[in-house]
Order: sequence, then C-alpha cells, then structure tokens
Amino acid sequence: MTDIFSALIFILLVELACVAIHKRGVRATRVSDVQGTDHTLLPISKILVLAVGGGTACLVIVAASLDQGFWSLIATLLVYLLIRISIALQDVSYARKTKSLRLLEALSAPETATARFAFFFSGPHMLDPYHVTMWLEPLTSLGHKFVVVVAEQKHLANIPPSEAYHRISFAGLSINQRVLPLSCRAVFYANNSMTNIDVIRRNPSLEHIQLLHGDSDKPPSFNPVAKAYSRLFVAGKMAIDRYARNGVQVSDDLFVVVGRPQLKPFETTKKDATTVVYMTTWAGNFEDTNFSSFTQAIDILRAASECDGVDEVIFKPHPVSYKDSNWETVRQRFSELAKNSKIQIRWAEHDESPFELYAKADVLISDISSTIIDYLYAGKPYIVTNPQGFSNEELKKYPSVAGGYLCEQDVGNVGKLLRLALSEDPVAETREEVRQYAFGDLNRPIGAAFREACWEIIGKPVE
Repeated sequence: MTDIFSALIFILLVELACVAIHKRGVRATRVSDVQGTDHTLLPISKILVLAVGGGTACLVIVAASLDQGFWSLIATLLVYLLIRISIALQDVSYARKTKSLRLLEALSAPETATARFAFFFSGPHMLDPYHVTMWLEPLTSLGHKFVVVVAEQKHLANIPPSEAYHRISFAGLSINQRVLPLSCRAVFYANNSMTNIDVIRRNPSLEHIQLLHGDSDKPPSFNPVAKAYSRLFVAGKMAIDRYARNGVQVSDDLFVVVGRPQLKPFETTKKDATTVVYMTTWAGNFEDTNFSSFTQAIDILRAASECDGVDEVIFKPHPVSYKDSNWETVRQRFSELAKNSKIQIRWAEHDESPFELYAKADVLISDISSTIIDYLYAGKPYIVTNPQGFSNEELKKYPSVAGGYLCEQDVGNVGKLLRLALSEDPVAETREEVRQYAFGDLNRPIGAAFREACWEIIGKPVE
C-alpha cells in the first residue's frame, strides 16, 4: 500500500511539474493580451495527458496488487516520466512554432483591427519599459484605439493593461514579418533603437514619429538617425536648435513643437518642509554620453542633508543604475547615511514617478539630461552636476545648464548652492528665459499642442 501511495504522489508531482512547464511556455510565447491568442494544449495532447496519467496510475495499482515487485513499479514510473516530459516539451515546441500565426491572429482580431496608430518599442537592456509608460497617458488622451508593439518578451507584462490599447509582442520572430495592424496610419517611437529603422523600412506608407523619452542636451537628442523619421516631435525651440548646434542638419519641416504633454501643473503653495530631490542620469554606453554623477551620489546626498533649512532628501537614480559597477557600494553607503542622518533621506518609491517628484521638490539636483529640462517647466531652482569638469565654453553646448546653479567637479559647493537657491535665487530671471526657450506651448493648456499635432496625422476621434 505504501508503494502505491508513493507512486501516485510521484505521478501527481510529475503532472504539476508539466503543468508548470506548460504555463511557462505560454508566458514565453505570448504574443498579445488579445483574448484567444495564447497557446493552449491541443485536444490530442489533452487526451494523451489523461491517458498516460490515468493509465500509469492503473498500472501501478494492478502491479502492486499482483505483487510484481519494486523494480517493475520503478520501470513503469520511469516510462511514464519519459512519455509525460516528452509531451510537455512537444507542447512548448508547438507553442513556439505557432507564435507567428498567433501574432497575425492578434493583429487581425476585432480588438486591434481598427487601431489608428501603434507605439513601437525595443529596449533589450532595460528592465522597466519606462520609455513606453511615460507616453501612455498622452497617447490615450488622443481618443483612438492603438497598439503597443514590443520587440522583447519581458516588456509585454510590464506595460500596464488598459482598455485604450492592446499589447503586442513579436519576440523571437523576424521583424520582416507583419508586426502592425493594417489599419495603422502612424507609428510612434520613444528611443533610437536600430530596430525602429526596420519598421520604417517595411512600412514606408506610414507616418513615423519620433517622440524620444525626454528632451535633453545629451547626444541621443540630436542623433543623426532622426532624419529617418517623418516627424520629430520636440518640446520647443531649444530642441530644434540643438541639432544644428551639433552639426546635424535636419529639415525644419520635420520638426513639430508639442511641448511636454506628460507634465502637470506644479504646486505653488508654500510647504511646511523643504525637500531636495536628487536624480541621476545613466552613464551611457560611450564617453560622450556619460554625464552621470552616480559615483558622487553619497557626497551630494550628504551635503544636501547637512544644509540648513533642508528637511527631506529624496534620491532617485536612473532605472539602469543597477548595472553600474558601483551600485552595491552606493546602495550600502546610502543605507549608512540615511541611518545616521538628522533628517529624512530616502529612496524614491518604485511607483513615485519623476513628474511626482518634480512637484515635491523645492530644489532639484541632477545631471545634464532630460530631467532638468522637464523640471525647468516648474520654474523652480535646480543644481546641475558637472562630473566631467566642462569649461564655461564647453557648457555653451548645453543651454539647459544656464537656468541652474553649476556644481564644481568635486561637488564641494553643493551646500553653498543649495543655500543660495533656497534664499536669494539670483538665477531666477535667467531660468525663466531658458524656460521660454525650452517649451513652445507655455501659453497653452498642457498637452493641447501634442493632441492637435497627432490629430493632424491620424485624424480627430468622432465624438
């Protein structure tokens, strides 16, 4: 009886393991959130599973009742194991083979067949698809159904679901097959992934609109590949001039000034506590894109926490800072600093967006990046780090710096700059001039220019 019980438990565990393999295969080959496009077990596979599992259980009971011996029981279970695992692996293989067909079904389904536009994204080295999520609200405000198409499987589940759009993945498939609904009139992009060029090449009749994931003075914001797109949506005149200033000749016809539709009206009421927010950019893949002060983070945070009048310091490193070789050291030293500080020093919460932090900050400390330009919209003071030690002449290439207070290369003057920014704020007038230069929609409701520019391309929704 003990042998029968143990054998049945073994069969149950194998079945549970195979179910887990099936579920993992479904997740790994998922092509969309459209109902009916996930892989499912074939009817014949379901019959085989029931037959093999049930048949083996019966054989075990019969063998035990006939006293066929221990090794006979083991042989029966091993044969069952091999057959059942083979069925599970064949199931996963079939899921991969049908992925292309299921993708076409997802793109032709009633839910997606009327999508007016697509948002295409490829970010193989990113854990968080924030390039996508930061644009979902502005794109949803257009009032049209659309699809978000991702090149990597991991991003499919990390994009929040919505009734306004459907999520599509072609991970593991060729970009040369159809990855967009036939109804699309335009494709939006938020980075300069080379996969974008394949999409543009395969869909020459569509409008291809580069949004980028922020307006900054860094090289990605004047990448020569911009000329491949039909339109370049930019925040203001500063973004347009940036290309010419860096020797990238782009036709004026490509630029469309839309402001920054993600931004919200900022609080102007006086708070009881003074908050300093410190946000770093990432080091980039090349020296000319490395503006990050991440390795100086602890010195900057300490100086901010020791500044008179500061009640709270919030630290939000760039989402890919975890790849930095100094990540663990900074994390440990941050914990020690926060533990011994007389004021509150904390990490930004995972769901605390940059735009929420802009509203909380009285002063922002950041690197040359889109962060300071977005924050510039609020008109509040900011401090710019200078880890590369750029000279005044070199800094002319980065006009957003002019509206802030510049750190010394060794960040030794952070405390002094904070006191100045929180009191006299002598840069206020210049900052307003830079603000007007950066944003081309200041005299309009936030997002209005963006919606109008999009509707000109994809049409206005029928009310």
